[in-house]
Amino acid sequence: MKPVVLFADDDATISLVVNRYLSRKGFAVRSTDNPHTLIKWADSGLGDIVITDVHMEGEEVFDFLPKLKTMRPELPIVIISANTQMVTTLKSKKYGVYEYLPKPFDLEELEKLINRALSVDLKKPLVNHGKNKNKNEADLQVLIGKSK
Repeated sequence: MKPVVLFADDDATISLVVNRYLSRKGFAVRSTDNPHTLIKWADSGLGDIVITDVHMEGEEVFDFLPKLKTMRPELPIVIISANTQMVTTLKSKKYGVYEYLPKPFDLEELEKLINRALSVDLKKPLVNHGKNKNKNEADLQVLIGKSK
């Protein structure tokens, strides 16, 4: 079964180009130009990944991300935006966005990003804090660092 990409951007040209490219690469793409439709689709269980612009129809997608993350915490979200301000990057981190991709982006780069996001289990913790007593010490990996 084809992975379903939920794509939201109010720029019709970008939507058309991304939709055609990803469709040729074997993805099923649902495109919208507003965050309300995106939330409705995700709430109905549709989609394996979300790719969304920040600003659509005078609204900011960050206003909708808490609801989306509550409904579907396992759903990877990729933010695309021509707004390359640090605030956008920081908000992306704050709301648990999988990746931030500034516009203009390379379509092959987007495809690789989607494949990488779909291969990661976002429900599984990346670090084992020793809670699983069946693992031996050699299996536990700890990251230790020091910085001024």
